[in-house]
Amino acid sequence: MRFGWFVAFLGVLCCGCSAPQVTVAVLTPPVYDISDVRAVGVVAAGSGERHSAIARHIANRIGAVLTQSRIYRCVKVAQLPQNASIPLSADLLGDLSARLGVTHIILIRVRCLDVRMRFDVGPSPCLGSYRWCVSAAMRTSVALYSSGGALVQSPKTVEVSCVFTSPAIKDERSVVGDLCERTVSQVCRLFCPSCERVRRFLFEDSDSWVAQAADAIIRGDPASAVSHLRIAVERHPKSVPAHYNLAVCLELLATTCLDQGKLEAALAAYREALNHYQTAAKLSHTTHFLQEVSQVSSTVHTLSVILRRGPVGPESRTSDNGGEEERTTSRAAFKGMVSSYEGRR
Repeated sequence: MRFGWFVAFLGVLCCGCSAPQVTVAVLTPPVYDISDVRAVGVVAAGSGERHSAIARHIANRIGAVLTQSRIYRCVKVAQLPQNASIPLSADLLGDLSARLGVTHIILIRVRCLDVRMRFDVGPSPCLGSYRWCVSAAMRTSVALYSSGGALVQSPKTVEVSCVFTSPAIKDERSVVGDLCERTVSQVCRLFCPSCERVRRFLFEDSDSWVAQAADAIIRGDPASAVSHLRIAVERHPKSVPAHYNLAVCLELLATTCLDQGKLEAALAAYREALNHYQTAAKLSHTTHFLQEVSQVSSTVHTLSVILRRGPVGPESRTSDNGGEEERTTSRAAFKGMVSSYEGRR
């Protein structure tokens, strides 16, 4: 008898572990308010030849990422003179904005760089118990100015560090390169939306439509899963699993639309998913699904910002050879921005 109960308990555990899970995209808006920022110049500054060169490298990388994001109409990269005695005046920034043809300046200034190497010898050097320890840190300031030289957003300080341990001495250039990439990743989050992939688990329920939706998810058919769950919600409007699973499947459908560059359809699906998450939270007596509601709300806000920044669909312009070429706007090219950022989160 006891063995039978034990087998039943294992069966319940196995069923609970077999609940389908999906991976959905969650978008986060930029830290800075970029609603009025369309054409930007990324300007490098640093005292001394080394800091200036590093700042220029960081500015080039940031400029490339901002261009790839397709949410800015124009991105230019420049560098201030290395002469530290030249004051950073409004006239200087205004002249630089006019020369670059931009409305805003992102000033990247490398403030501090510290790379230290240490050789550690263990108790048995003859057996190879030694290693190189490298620790590095870099501090960079980021500020956003208008074309008139006025400070638009409060300056941010980006501090990054890394530690390496290896039996062979590490090239200092690779260490500095790693610091630069970490800095670029953090700075870009100030001016570009970012994407993170998160997992959602579906609830199990005795309702046949919920079960059919789970089977559809396993088959890789989120559209059919959404159709089944709409019926489940219609028949059982107070079912928490039905509302929650429908929200998850709508998120998955929206993620597919994002990957295909269909931003309007993705936004509509995310909004409907948010409504069902909120409904499930109201019906549930144990949880309010705060994480899901917060993440989908952030995604809806971010997509709304992106969609407000440009016209719908691709535009055409006349190329130098007289023919017409297609220019992809921020909406159609959003897939590229998502793929470039999801690896950085």
